[in-house]
This record gives sequence, C-alpha cells and structure tokens, in this order.
Amino acid sequence: MRRMIGLGVLVVLAGALSGCGPSSAYTKNEAFGNDMVKAMNDMADALESVKDQDSAKAAAGKIDGISDRLAELTKRAKELPKVSKSEDEKLTAKFDPEFKKAQERLQKAAPQAGANCGGDPDFLKALKHFEDVSKELSKVKL
Repeated sequence: MRRMIGLGVLVVLAGALSGCGPSSAYTKNEAFGNDMVKAMNDMADALESVKDQDSAKAAAGKIDGISDRLAELTKRAKELPKVSKSEDEKLTAKFDPEFKKAQERLQKAAPQAGANCGGDPDFLKALKHFEDVSKELSKVKL
C-alpha cells in the first residue's frame, strides 16, 4: 500500500513539474533567438577582422558561411510557433539588448570593412550574399 501511494505521489509530482516549465513554443523561439544572436556576432567578428585585402579575402568565406546560416534561420523563423503574450515579453526582454548590441557592432564594422577590403571581389560577392539574405530575413514577422 505504501509503495502504491509513493508511486502515486511521484506521478502527480512529475505531472505538476512538467507544467511549470516553459512551453515548447517558448523553447523553440528561445533557441532561434540564441542562434540569431550568435550568427549576428559571428558576422560582426568576420567584418571586424577585415584590415586589408588579404584579410578581406579570408573573411569572405566566413561571411558566406554565416550568410548560409542566416538563410537557414530565415526558414526556421517562418515556421516558429506562436508564444503567449507573457512568453513573448520574456523573450523580448532577453533578446532585445543582445540584438541591439550585435546590430551596433554590425553597423560599425560593415563600413570599416568596406573601406579596408581593397575592392577584393570575393569579399564584395560575400557582402552581396549577406545583403540578399538580410533582406529576406527582414521580411519575416517575428
């Protein structure tokens, strides 16, 4: 009898605890936010590394790879499940400062990289790829 009561308490406790955590939609949106911040910071790192034509050529491959990741994130963004209003507010509070910081880095690094690249064609092509992907991402309603 005691064993049955103990198992019953465990089942009820497990059920109660499973309802206390974030929703699946929240978890997916949070993972997306983390991946976006990472991609934006990686892009800023790549742009900040451009000091001359040689470093621009080296950065071009990184920029193309990050642009490909951003294209995949754009596809994921279109399929993200809706979150509740409170979860949306929580995600906004978490990610807005991180997005703004990464965006400021990008806005500062991009013109500097353009000035330093020496007209490297691979770098300019990679930047065009990033621009195209960014335009598609900006169309997605999050």
